[in-house]
Amino acid sequence: MSTLHLIRGSALNNNFDHYQSLVSVDDDVILMDDGCYNVNILWLATLSTNRIFVVTEHMQARGLTVPEGVMEITAKQLPKQLFKHTNNITWT
Repeated sequence: MSTLHLIRGSALNNNFDHYQSLVSVDDDVILMDDGCYNVNILWLATLSTNRIFVVTEHMQARGLTVPEGVMEITAKQLPKQLFKHTNNITWT
């Protein structure tokens, strides 16, 4: 069973290190809201999954670009991702 991790806060303002053990290989991670600021933080590369998404509109609103290896989804596609997973966890 996979889990969807919604990261809504910046790792610069929060200690997300303890969440690392919660992310498994089959999980998806979506950066949204201020969580988009994590897109260029090395901490993200230490997660067990390589399935990392960003919400395009949230990135654009913050003037951020999407690095290689990170996938984009639109806000309209977000509900589909939510229902694709058995569990959802929101990190703030």
